[in-house]
Amino acid sequence: MFEKVVKNTEELNAVALHLRTEGEMDELRKLAKKWLIPHQDTEDFITGKRYRLAEIKIEDREYSRPQEKLRVEMLALKDKYFADIIAMHVMRKCDEEDFGKNILLKHKSLQKCMDFIMGKAFEMAEEQAKQKGLERVPQNTGMAVTETQVFQWAEEYYIRDDAEEEAKKTAEANQKIKEGWERAEGIKRTATKKSSGKKTSSGKTKKTAKGGETEVKEKTETKKKTPSDGQMTMFDLLQSAS
Repeated sequence: MFEKVVKNTEELNAVALHLRTEGEMDELRKLAKKWLIPHQDTEDFITGKRYRLAEIKIEDREYSRPQEKLRVEMLALKDKYFADIIAMHVMRKCDEEDFGKNILLKHKSLQKCMDFIMGKAFEMAEEQAKQKGLERVPQNTGMAVTETQVFQWAEEYYIRDDAEEEAKKTAEANQKIKEGWERAEGIKRTATKKSSGKKTSSGKTKKTAKGGETEVKEKTETKKKTPSDGQMTMFDLLQSAS
């Protein structure tokens, strides 16, 4: 249902968040599949390990200053109560030369920074669940994380060398999407071949009145549609009774 009304990535994320909140996980997965969102990203979003279902792609352009890039990303995310606060903290670190250069790296983004923070928070929640003897984190679990801790995670994301890791993730995700489509198309072709190859002949077994011998008659027939298709006519009843 939602696949037909979502027109862009911003709308996709808004609908996905609504479906997750309402517990409509099957609809959420269907929507993600329609938009070619990797399966693992979808499951991470459902469990709360991912900030948004889909990354809002910023136009591939060159930025002269890290602050410029962050402002563009802030406008795209439109989250003044979380993403903007993180971005403002990161901006204050831009004066540090090495840190500013990292922000300008192509594979680095504010949204991935948010995903990194969400992942770290989920790891903390998992640890707390284990301490309570639980096998997993209950759905919609809330937990408090200090501002200092969140800012440390944001800085950790931009400092860490993850270029190779990100390139591998992108290649694997693209390959999985391609393989998924190939499997789906292969199944469809196989089903079509089987359907077209079915025989229309059917056999009927009838006992004779005398010796009880069995006579098999093969005949080909085309089902005639009646005004009330699926119901037996009086002619059918008479034929079956004879």
